[in-house]
Amino acid sequence: MRLYITAPSVFVLIVIYLPVVLWLLLRIYRSPRWRGAGQAGLMMFTLLLAYAIPLGDVTFNSIAMAKVCPSAGLHIYRTVEVEGFIGTTSLRDTQYQFNEEPVLRTNGTYYFLRAEKNSDGSISTQKLEQPTAEYEVFAGGGGYSELRGLKPDGHYDQETHTKKSRWLIRNRITGEVMAEWLFFSAMAGWLDRVLVYRWFGTGGGALSCTRNSDFSGWPEEILLPKHSTN
Repeated sequence: MRLYITAPSVFVLIVIYLPVVLWLLLRIYRSPRWRGAGQAGLMMFTLLLAYAIPLGDVTFNSIAMAKVCPSAGLHIYRTVEVEGFIGTTSLRDTQYQFNEEPVLRTNGTYYFLRAEKNSDGSISTQKLEQPTAEYEVFAGGGGYSELRGLKPDGHYDQETHTKKSRWLIRNRITGEVMAEWLFFSAMAGWLDRVLVYRWFGTGGGALSCTRNSDFSGWPEEILLPKHSTN
């Protein structure tokens, strides 16, 4: 099983912590006060305690990750041909005919900026109070996605005991989920929180797992542009 712990913490464990543990075990082994079964029991207890202090919570968190990581990555349930969708994309770089991007107002509400390709290749835009597209793409939590009932990226998931992010493509009208991309990150152990998170704010990819990590153009695998060759 993989242990989800950052490289700086591993360095401290090997260079500083491990020599201290070995020194303590040697003291017990050489002590005239301990012999036979008592000595063996004390050394075993010392080893278990020496492991549990820095790695007990890491082991628990890693077991949780081992359960969920096989389900990480992109899951496509159904594809459909569309002319456009609600979300953020560069219309010039795709074969879609339009895109409706939610834009936050200063009063906390949203309007939709509709970009549409014209017959001459130019792109025109207009503001909409309500979207017209049937399908919506959520790539990254927060903002409009939370307004639509999705949890923020990296939220603590009680069921899996991990930090979970969920990117989503669904039918805006029926609620049918067309595809979802699942990301999981391990809860940081106390050693990482003290040595890494406290100073750098994140453990980076060392504490996360995903699969199919090419994010570019992923909506086009599910929402097929009409008149495309797919």
